[in-house]
Amino acid sequence: MRTPKVFAVITIAAAGLIASTMAALAVPAVATTAVNVRSGPGVNFAVVDTLFSGEAVDVTECQGGWCYVEHPGPDGWVSGNYLQAVDNGGGNGGGDGGSDDAAAAAALNIFNTILGAVISNAAPPPPPPPPPPPAQLNGVYTIVQKSSGRFLDAYEGMNDNNVVTRNQQFNATQAWIITPLGGNIYTIQQQSNGRYLDAHEGINDNSVVTRNAQNNNTQRWKLTYLGNFTYTIQQLSNGRYMDAHEGVNDNSVVTRNNQNNDTQRWIIQ
Repeated sequence: MRTPKVFAVITIAAAGLIASTMAALAVPAVATTAVNVRSGPGVNFAVVDTLFSGEAVDVTECQGGWCYVEHPGPDGWVSGNYLQAVDNGGGNGGGDGGSDDAAAAAALNIFNTILGAVISNAAPPPPPPPPPPPAQLNGVYTIVQKSSGRFLDAYEGMNDNNVVTRNQQFNATQAWIITPLGGNIYTIQQQSNGRYLDAHEGINDNSVVTRNAQNNNTQRWKLTYLGNFTYTIQQLSNGRYMDAHEGVNDNSVVTRNNQNNDTQRWIIQ
């Protein structure tokens, strides 16, 4: 009677239950890609060999998504994601060889069912997509510098109506009317007086101010969504980013070249 060389690994790490080891029995499998063989079940163990794509191995134990393989090179552990169980076919023999083959096939089916995605060539699921941006800005919002948590504000009637950041005041000088012009271009008005966000244009730190409507690109701003209600704010006329000094009192708001840091990121809610 032929003893089927099929199966020692039914309860498997894919279900996270137990590791079964039976040295006399094994499940035939092939590597679905070139993959490292390691001295233990995990990436922290040393590499002892490499399977080539399509190389036949015998799997004798699995745990934690890793399977112990025997092959002509040094034996060791391989990630189950890169193995595919195979049927070793029928064989000659007398007696109840037919029932042996049926048992082998049944064991192989159970093996593949339990392993599922662990002994397969399936890639892990992709990460979830980033959350979509909120609906287009259109209304009254506060604008808060991410790095400091201070609120966009402005003087009224003096100092060329310079824009600053301040601690929260709960008033209309820190409320801003954002109006879409198309795409991600907007005007930004201080609610307390209706004046438009604008900025001087030069080389170094350019002061941001509020002014009466000019109907030009110094008062148009490109808002780019970064996630979590956070945006960069660029003056359309020159592409410079809204930024602010950081200190204790009124901190001047300016435009600067891109710094790629949180002083140029603004939370709009």
